[in-house]
Amino acid sequence: MPKASTSNPGIQRYALAFFHAIKGERMDPIMAEYRMILELFRAYPDLTQVLNHLLLKDEEKERILARVLETCSVSKEMASFLKTLLRRRHMDWLESIFEALQALVDKAHNRATAFVKVAVKLSEVQREKLRAKLEQLTHKKIDLRVEFDPTVIGGIVAKVGDRIFDTSLKNKLNLIKAGMES
Repeated sequence: MPKASTSNPGIQRYALAFFHAIKGERMDPIMAEYRMILELFRAYPDLTQVLNHLLLKDEEKERILARVLETCSVSKEMASFLKTLLRRRHMDWLESIFEALQALVDKAHNRATAFVKVAVKLSEVQREKLRAKLEQLTHKKIDLRVEFDPTVIGGIVAKVGDRIFDTSLKNKLNLIKAGMES
């Protein structure tokens, strides 16, 4: 699925409008539906192309989308949102709008995702200690995404939003080297 930049003002407007429409207790279930829709579109990448095809009549596109939505049984809010994107010819923005929307939801719930690179597998206890430390440092509820990376020599490299926490031996050696060169 092609992806547009989340900094696109149009994408931000759609994300903000949908965020206000789903605010409250419906937010989490609708976000789960959105993830399911994204997985469907990722599994069938031609679907976006068909729904954006210039030679296909709008009525036919709406029928195709309606059939897809019947198989998913999504909420009326999600169905209405998708139909709006279809009518405005922005189905290719689906993933980018989700990312912008997820950022708004995370901010509203004071959550953040930490992308962590490690050289060795972490035990569950280590993961929880790491989560707690990152929550203490960021003052947010943290969702850990841990990835094995053999280039990280000892320690971890964690990215939370635009902040990077690097306790790797490689980084410490680079800092020592930089200090010796200055």
